[in-house]
Amino acid sequence: MAAENASSASARLSAAQRVLVGMRDVDLAVAHLRGIFAERHGLLANDALVISILSTSDGMMTPTAVGRALTLSSGTLTSIVDRLEAAGLVSRVPHPSDRRSVVLALSDSARADLESVRERIRRSIDETIGEDGLADFAARLDALAKAIRGSLD
Repeated sequence: MAAENASSASARLSAAQRVLVGMRDVDLAVAHLRGIFAERHGLLANDALVISILSTSDGMMTPTAVGRALTLSSGTLTSIVDRLEAAGLVSRVPHPSDRRSVVLALSDSARADLESVRERIRRSIDETIGEDGLADFAARLDALAKAIRGSLD
């Protein structure tokens, strides 16, 4: 009985390790995509991170929220936003409900470029997982993200 429990624990650990390796591989693949995006636009890797975080928030966030999400200082973020504005990818626009503040907004060209990449990724996901398994996979990813965040508290 003890041997079975040890074997079962070992199999779970091995499966958990495979999940961690898979997560790392996905993270590296996404980082590679951000690198391609950054290179295409003459940007740095952190610049593409800001684009990425904006793209997951309907394309608009306050600079403070972006800095908090990416743990960037206000000085670092200001430099990044200046580069993104110069590249025509982001603009500072008045906050819709707080006239003392601004939000960072993705440009139409940034949105189009991101949508093109996302469409290719969606096709790859559909081909890899299949439509029938996507809802379950998404639910498991959500649960995993919550569990990881919870383990850090």
